Amino acid sequence: MAKNFYFKQETIKRSKMYGYLVKEVSIYKLNKDGHPILLDRITYQTGCTPGAKQEVFNYLVEHKYIPQKYKGDMYDTGAYKLFNVFEMF
Repeated sequence: MAKNFYFKQETIKRSKMYGYLVKEVSIYKLNKDGHPILLDRITYQTGCTPGAKQEVFNYLVEHKYIPQKYKGDMYDTGAYKLFNVFEMF
């Protein structure tokens, strides 16, 4: 059975000159009752990363929520079959 993780992102800053955004991402998992538990909040810059989903995946690998053998791109390593990362609205 796949493990599910969730994230929500908000824009903190916009660069009018260079066109990138600085976003804050809140990462969640669900407890046994189905209530979300906040794991952490991270920030990233859209001009230099592959996107929020991959940033969340990298965080989960670094903090051992996902095994280290899946370090790298979530699609190249096949981790997307075992670990789901969904965006909440």
